[in-house]
Amino acid sequence: MSRHDISDEKWAIIGPMLAKASTETRGRKRKDDRLMFNAILWIMKTGAPWRDLHPEFGPWKTVHKRFLEWAKLEVWDDILRKLSINADPEAILIDATFIKLHQ
Repeated sequence: MSRHDISDEKWAIIGPMLAKASTETRGRKRKDDRLMFNAILWIMKTGAPWRDLHPEFGPWKTVHKRFLEWAKLEVWDDILRKLSINADPEAILIDATFIKLHQ
């Protein structure tokens, strides 16, 4: 597990929220949600451009597409709401990464 990967504890909370958002039923087998989530975390933590995504995560376009899909379905809002319930107020950091794309 990379230092950027989500912990098993947090994945137990977030994983089901992402699985609910799965809408595509045609085409190739869908890439693993946890792998895609970890890839998005890598992008956000490193600040790297999508095209510089590490190859272990697969094609950057696939990861970016999943990020946009989850944004459109407001999954990021749901995750932030859920994780903020027991958050330590002194450890909260807000940035513009999750600005709604449909504004």
